[in-house]
Amino acid sequence: MQIIRIFVVASLLLFSSFSKADGVRTWINLDGLESAGRYDDIVFTPAMTGFAVNANGQIYRSQNEGQSWSPIFRDQGVYMRAIDFLDNGRTGFVGALRRDKFFRTTDGGNTWINISDRLPGHHSICGLDHIGSKVFAVGNYQLTSAQLFRSTDSGENWELIDLSSLASGLIDVKFLSADMGFIAGTHRTKGAVILKTTDGGTSWAQVYPAANATTYPTKPADILWKLDFVNDRVAYGSVYSATDTQSKVVKTTDGGRTWQTLIVDAAKNWELEGVGFIDENTGWTGGYGAGSLMTTDGGQTWVHRNDGGNFNRLYFIRPGTGFAAGGGIFSLGEDSSRSPASVRPVVAKEYVVPHTTHIKKSAGVCVELDRDTHVTVRTLDKNGGFIDDQGKNNFALAHEPMAKGEHCFDPKKTYKLKDGTYYLQFRTNERIFARKFKLRSNNYLAVK
Repeated sequence: MQIIRIFVVASLLLFSSFSKADGVRTWINLDGLESAGRYDDIVFTPAMTGFAVNANGQIYRSQNEGQSWSPIFRDQGVYMRAIDFLDNGRTGFVGALRRDKFFRTTDGGNTWINISDRLPGHHSICGLDHIGSKVFAVGNYQLTSAQLFRSTDSGENWELIDLSSLASGLIDVKFLSADMGFIAGTHRTKGAVILKTTDGGTSWAQVYPAANATTYPTKPADILWKLDFVNDRVAYGSVYSATDTQSKVVKTTDGGRTWQTLIVDAAKNWELEGVGFIDENTGWTGGYGAGSLMTTDGGQTWVHRNDGGNFNRLYFIRPGTGFAAGGGIFSLGEDSSRSPASVRPVVAKEYVVPHTTHIKKSAGVCVELDRDTHVTVRTLDKNGGFIDDQGKNNFALAHEPMAKGEHCFDPKKTYKLKDGTYYLQFRTNERIFARKFKLRSNNYLAVK
């Protein structure tokens, strides 16, 4: 797979190309919403009613095309990950990072019922999409299974399609027609993957990396996070990595048959998650932390902007009008009073990246959780490959709920690691991240 190497350009000339005569496109954080750590998904019905979900178990609704939002439902302690509505605007679904939570409404969001018992073998749902009365749900985030759930009757009944032979976790799903669809996810040795179906989801094949590839453009622990189809030919996908030193997106110009890998930033890992385009050339991507990255030339060059933060989903209701779910709900507006280089800096509390790590010389690698959450701990080699997928050690150091506070892990004891460089990867409800470390004479040493 060819990797096209593109460098982020930070010149004022490029900044000026992003502006229009009457202002600059700017992601503006909407007021009046509860600080929830993160808003993970957003969707609009054909009647332009908007819905969004967040980490605090809340569903928000907008009835004025996204100008204002109000909470309509809450399930305390449930991290809500994905939302979608059928075209009738009354039937909708919400996926959560809990195997016992999957919600459905049939009255436009006024009431929500947990129907998780209708999904056989259900773990958690990270991505949702529909075509007509067909509904598709994929998961899961913790990468313990690769499940596609399909309903052909608006969510009354569901079937499980196991895709574990093609992936180890599924994050996003997009259908272009009743037959053709795509799933974004990860494979334990190939890294970020995209799967394609041409028979409505019954059978799937890998299209990224190319099926005949012998080397892969992403690291084994990387994830193809979100997909955005601009039209039936051009689409983009974001690559999330906890260990790479670069930032990448993927692009297709032939309807998803083949995909290119584009380097967004050759010198920094922005932990990309959200991605969205208003046309074939102009779009944004971003991940945890302040700001976004913007392109106006189809992903060839990118500029880091100080607007937005913690992007996970971008959604456009018409050309030039869009919203982003992240460290709040953002609307895409134009500020005629500012130059492109003066977009306001993001310093709000909700953009603080969750959780921190540190090294204890004899105790190991420690994580300081800033809230109660679920944590999966995996050990990676210096190239980002899973140590615990080698030989007989096919298990994680931890895969369980953990309380707020410090937790330390000693992977050398479990895996009998030799001196060298490794990563300890943490998958929490809030984010995936890794701490690089060295082992030397049985001591743990920090690596920048």
